[in-house]
Amino acid sequence: MLENPNSISEVAWDGYIDRVDVDFNFQALLGEVLSREINQNSEGFQVRFQRRGGADLTFPADLVAEVDEGHLTWQSTRIAEAASVFGIPELIGTHQMQPELISAARTIYQNAPIIEVPFHDRTVVLALQGDWLRSNPQRALLQATAAETPAAHLDRCLEVFAAVRELPETPVLTRRDGAVYDIAGGLSLDDVRADAFYFAEEHRLFFEAIYPNPRAYFDPASGQAHLTSAEKTPLTCTATLLAVVEDDVWTATHALPYFARSQAASRARAILDFGYANNIPALVARTMPAQRAFDWDLIDVAKPIVGIWTHAFAPLSPTAYAVLLVDHPALRLPAPQPERVAAMKERQVPAGVDKQRALAAYDRFRMGRS
Repeated sequence: MLENPNSISEVAWDGYIDRVDVDFNFQALLGEVLSREINQNSEGFQVRFQRRGGADLTFPADLVAEVDEGHLTWQSTRIAEAASVFGIPELIGTHQMQPELISAARTIYQNAPIIEVPFHDRTVVLALQGDWLRSNPQRALLQATAAETPAAHLDRCLEVFAAVRELPETPVLTRRDGAVYDIAGGLSLDDVRADAFYFAEEHRLFFEAIYPNPRAYFDPASGQAHLTSAEKTPLTCTATLLAVVEDDVWTATHALPYFARSQAASRARAILDFGYANNIPALVARTMPAQRAFDWDLIDVAKPIVGIWTHAFAPLSPTAYAVLLVDHPALRLPAPQPERVAAMKERQVPAGVDKQRALAAYDRFRMGRS
């Protein structure tokens, strides 16, 4: 049986997975918010959201706390009841304001959206009331584990989530490099790495041979990439935008609203859909350290999903570049030659990749191109 939380940190993190899910669906419901209006009458508070392209939405709200000069004072009987049950002093009285207190309040309010807003001469913390839409457990877990979740709290988060959603057992995760790598029961990231390895490697070597040291220019408006190389004919390629890397942060295409209407971004939608369908957190993640994306071979992982096997990097600014899959008839492999196929199969696979699966996938892809 799950024990009660014994610290404010545990209260805050107990609701994490469900909270990510509620937030995802609430933001989808709201859309673009133009303004927010707070009113109070004899029945309590109401919060009205004015939205672009949709009718206003109004929610009743509970007063959770008030904030003054950087200090939060609880005003909620529900918080007081939780303090009594858990015996946690941070849930009583006044404390220096910190995000952990708000997260704890959300857990206690069953992860209802909470807002902090100026109201008259003070700032109020309000918990919106409503029947909040939740995804199925698999999708909720996937969205939460795709974000950066501290490993110290993850085991308890999973236990609480399993209890709240009445799952038959606690989900089992594989962690690597301080992040969630796999969710048991789905296709593993290493499976897709294996499927991609040999065919992606052969394309890489072919591209290096026929188009050495290429420079790429990305045109989001046309969804094309223009490749140039010394003494080679420029190529105009169909481009699929995988991510933008800036300041060592990999931001996936689905988290880049600026490119949302580009055909290069729409072609990448298959990667996100594949991640959801196969329970792979790395393909659903919005951002991650760029080095992790490279270490986990996310560029090659995308290739069999999209069906394009050559990649390039195109500068966008002095500090940012686009990660692209590029397609052109000149970049496609010639018919297989037995000696080259045999040599390719002698290459060692990366750690974690099943060589037999990789060889079987290579045979399938190579025969499809013969």
